[in-house]
This record gives sequence, structure tokens and C-alpha cells, in this order.
Amino acid sequence: MIAPVFVAPGKIIAALNIAAPENRVPEERISELGDMVAQAAHRISAALGFRSPAANEVAS
Repeated sequence: MIAPVFVAPGKIIAALNIAAPENRVPEERISELGDMVAQAAHRISAALGFRSPAANEVAS
């Protein structure tokens, strides 16, 4: 579970990661933890001034 941290103009400056022994993380939690890592990386990137190109798209 790893997610990049971006700054404008889309340069990767860091990565967030969670690591644990396989026997300590139930299989059903892996997806949830991956989503949490991605959300945290997104929030950090936004705080550093990065705007995702998808954020500029208009939903139809």
C-alpha cells in the first residue's frame, strides 16, 4: 500500500506507505487501508498546492 505525494506541476516529492506482517492485517482490511493511504497522500498533495487535473473536469 503506497501512494505518491505531489507538488505543482505534478512532480512526485514523497510517498506514503503502510507495511505490516501479513499475519497482522486481515485480508478484508487491505483495500480499506490502501484507500486511507491514497486519501492521506491526496490531502498532503493538496496542502502543498497540487491540483489534480481530474479536479478541473466538469461532471456530466
